[in-house]
Amino acid sequence: MSSSPTTPAERRKSKTSKLGYGIAKALQIDLQASRSPHPKDGNRTLDIRDTYVEEDPTVEEWMREHKPTAKGTWNFVLGLFPFINWMGRYNRIWFVGDVIAGVTVGTVVVPQSMAYAGLALLPPEFGLYSSFVGVLFYWFFATSKDITIGPVAVMSTLVGNIVVKAQAENPNIKAEDIGGALALVSGCIVFGIGLLRLGFIVDYIPLPAIAAFMTGSALNIAVGQIPGMMGIKGFSTRESTYKVLINTLKHLGRTKLDAAMGLSALVLLYFVRWACTSWGLRRYPKWSKSLFFASTLRTAFVMLFYTMISWSVNMNRRDDPAFKILGKIPRGFKHMGVPKVSPEIIGTFASELPATVIVLLIEHIAISKSFGRLNNYTINPSQELIAIGFTNIFGPFFGAYPATGSFSRTAIKSKAGVRTPFAGVITAAIVFLAIYALTAVFFYIPQAALSAVIIHAVGDLITPPSTVYKFWMINPVEVIIFLAGVIVTVFKDIETGIYVTVAATGAMLLFRISKAKGQFLGTVKIHSIVGRPSQSELPSPQLRPLTMPVPNIPYLPSISGNTDSFPSGAATPDIVNKAALTFVEQETVPGQVSLKESSGTAPVSKPSPPSCNDNLPRNVFLPIDYRDGTNPTISIVSPYPGVFIYRFSEGLVYSNAAHYTDHLVSRLQEWTQPGEIMQQLNKAQGAGNRPWNDPGPRKGKQRASLDSVEGQGEHDDSRPTLKAIIFDFSGVNNVDITSVQNLIDVRNQLDRYADPEKVEWHFAAVRSRWTKRALASAGFGVAREDDNGGRRWQPVFSVAEIGDAAVENEKKWGLSGVERDEERGERESDGKGGFGVVEVEARRSGSSDEGAGLVRRVKVVPVSSVQRPFFHPDIEGALRSAIYNMEH
Repeated sequence: MSSSPTTPAERRKSKTSKLGYGIAKALQIDLQASRSPHPKDGNRTLDIRDTYVEEDPTVEEWMREHKPTAKGTWNFVLGLFPFINWMGRYNRIWFVGDVIAGVTVGTVVVPQSMAYAGLALLPPEFGLYSSFVGVLFYWFFATSKDITIGPVAVMSTLVGNIVVKAQAENPNIKAEDIGGALALVSGCIVFGIGLLRLGFIVDYIPLPAIAAFMTGSALNIAVGQIPGMMGIKGFSTRESTYKVLINTLKHLGRTKLDAAMGLSALVLLYFVRWACTSWGLRRYPKWSKSLFFASTLRTAFVMLFYTMISWSVNMNRRDDPAFKILGKIPRGFKHMGVPKVSPEIIGTFASELPATVIVLLIEHIAISKSFGRLNNYTINPSQELIAIGFTNIFGPFFGAYPATGSFSRTAIKSKAGVRTPFAGVITAAIVFLAIYALTAVFFYIPQAALSAVIIHAVGDLITPPSTVYKFWMINPVEVIIFLAGVIVTVFKDIETGIYVTVAATGAMLLFRISKAKGQFLGTVKIHSIVGRPSQSELPSPQLRPLTMPVPNIPYLPSISGNTDSFPSGAATPDIVNKAALTFVEQETVPGQVSLKESSGTAPVSKPSPPSCNDNLPRNVFLPIDYRDGTNPTISIVSPYPGVFIYRFSEGLVYSNAAHYTDHLVSRLQEWTQPGEIMQQLNKAQGAGNRPWNDPGPRKGKQRASLDSVEGQGEHDDSRPTLKAIIFDFSGVNNVDITSVQNLIDVRNQLDRYADPEKVEWHFAAVRSRWTKRALASAGFGVAREDDNGGRRWQPVFSVAEIGDAAVENEKKWGLSGVERDEERGERESDGKGGFGVVEVEARRSGSSDEGAGLVRRVKVVPVSSVQRPFFHPDIEGALRSAIYNMEH
């Protein structure tokens, strides 16, 4: 007697269900067709008492899991301000480390920011404004303690290119208006991406693309600064890199006194770094801390030194300096105000906006991730995008232009011992002091020295040849993309180089997914042995197969072999052999040991416990074509005549489903013979019944066999008929409608090929509940009515011990997980009591005495749902299920 709904929620659910069934009936939708029936054993329904039935996921369940909650919303809001989590624990030690790092970075960022402003074709003070805003606001939203936001060479060069293009079309537009509007618009885009938690999109840009972008940009910037360092004028330094280099060589005769300042400053920068790092650390290792700070502050020292030289030369000729100097810089924030944003200004940089956003994203995230791994913490990419988005949104109100993470300053900050993001406030104080107190000193800074600083800074961004060689050893195709990006940047421009590398890597990703190749697997019985420090002094272990009775299931031969030579019950080792093969160490001569075999029952002289517990034979499934690098001298045998294991190397989606299934069908038809009905039709009707696209076997033509792809076998009855396919879904996360329909079509095609038998389809390691639901809705996971040729079909389930009893038994009996009589807990149901208490024969770990076998009673339950017995937790369980029903 069924109980009626009592609560309002139950009554609403009942009404909803009735309404749903009514609509489905009106639309002629069979709701029961997608539900898996209970497994059947012949004509008897299994008793699933004390067992497990997995419920399908539902849309309602998915929405309930992803529905925003009050707590989740509050955590999201708090997550926007990470400093709340650590500011309450701020202490004096952290403050000292932050002060040292902040002051160190401040002395570097001041000259660099003024130099980078020149790349953007902006006055030097705009570089200082951008530096101040970047380090001041970032720490509120930071998840990285190391990164420093401010003007960078690549972004400044992009801004300069946009300014040149815009002013060529409309000279009335000011450069600072373009820089401010670009920062505001790009900042809003990046902020939105971070707020929507889409920071993962940066992961689609791989390391070679980033390296190509950084290398090409560094070459472009360095070559463009050479004329300024040499005092050469008369041509544009905004053209392609190769043109600038050619024009520089053509106009070397125009070199001025600036070259003396610029070249000497560049040489001095590299000399100080070499003296403090390579030579100094090797000669005076005790002074490593002092040498580090001396190397870090080399830019400030060099700029101060050359400013003093410039002052001594030009103090009496301010209006006509001997070489080009920086000039007057206004004191304070003279350009604060609401940024000018109009359709006319946005139109000047709209085409370059994607490149600007990409540079902001990849440069900042790549640097922050790198230093996060270096210093053992994890960043939140989406939160980092919020940080740089906020910085660029509010920066233009202070007169700033686009800013992002700086590699050189981040490296300095990390090595200086920064403790928290609060170090940015200390750096902001240094920049603020420079803006209000040091502008008079900046007047005499030589422009050639600033060009030397830029060249020295971007030189570290060039990917060294040793790294390119490592790229080549890992993936030659990506090296081609890397070189293409660099070449395009050198011969075209930075923006085009960015687009080329991103597009090429995206195309490569799509190609890999769509052309993914599956693998047919065979089985190999392997052992584990402990290696010794000096292998040349030890005898090689000899692994001899044991001849022992194997109950019920025959040996699994090679596909090319004659299956009749392996009758049921053959005394040959196989993948379900219960015999325990162990290795024990026996002393032979002093200092040496040899590995000998034991069946686990015969006594062995001087036994000692093995060095590792995993010393029993176990079965692994390897590709039969040896293309994974497996030792080719190993014999990889087929799992069972007519049974094939197929592994998907990538996900199974619409873009690669046809490629997978075409490969699967072609190999299966090559390695198996058709069913009886198709054979009879071929014999009765001859070539007239053969498909038009199948020329058939020619006289003397041989076909490849499965046990060796290069091997050949005659097209005769030695090939088995197709009986079952086992799919390894361990690499498949999701499926879609197209891929499932492909599987349905292939199942029908192979059923016609194997007629009158029906091919069993087993699935191993399906980890996603939604994937199981999709496959089950297509009729997979259960036996069909006509499977097994009308014979009684019995499900084989994988079971596991439950509760504390399993752990207590391990301790009580000293049993190893690989030494149990029922390996991996597999046992077929008896059809009566379902699952419950079973008797398991086992032996103590390390015991070799006769009579050591023990019987214990354990409680077991199925690992997977008994509703779908063709879904298995592993390949071996699927293989046992397929073989058992063929043998019974």
